[in-house]
Amino acid sequence: MVGNFLNSVFDYIAKQNERNNQHAMIEHEYDLRKKDYNRRLAEAESLFDRNYYRNYMDDVETRHLIDRTQQQLQERTRAMYNSAVVTGDNTSSIGAMHRRNNAAMQQLDAGFGQSQQQQRKQVKEGYDNTKRTLMDYIRDAKNDRTKKHYAVNQSDYNDELSFLRTITNRIGSTIGSGVSQMLFT
Repeated sequence: MVGNFLNSVFDYIAKQNERNNQHAMIEHEYDLRKKDYNRRLAEAESLFDRNYYRNYMDDVETRHLIDRTQQQLQERTRAMYNSAVVTGDNTSSIGAMHRRNNAAMQQLDAGFGQSQQQQRKQVKEGYDNTKRTLMDYIRDAKNDRTKKHYAVNQSDYNDELSFLRTITNRIGSTIGSGVSQMLFT
């Protein structure tokens, strides 16, 4: 009788240890997912900072295009000046050429500015989408963790009820047999 009682206790303790291990594994899995989330979020923020705050003037291709355009405009101005000196033309045509050159450079700069604004808008939209996806990812990880803990706790609750019923029945049968022995001997 005592042996059965102790077996029930040891069995219950073994199941409790297994549930504790399951809880630890659930937390470990969640910690891995949380680290992955934090790593991916840091990468997204780094990419956002690098692309959103980038100055188009720092881009090698952009700088080359601007330099090449300025060089061509200066060559045209020089050619017009040389032609004006040879032909005796007045300097008003050279002034007009300077104004056209300045307007062309302003348009080029404005075009790059608009392009940069559009690029920033796209970078921001991409970052926002990535962040929403990552928020869904960590929310799902939390929900999974909660569901798994609940399932383990439900199993724990059922095992406790079964253990208490077994103990109650054994105690009841022990008391019952003791009472019947006292009454009938």
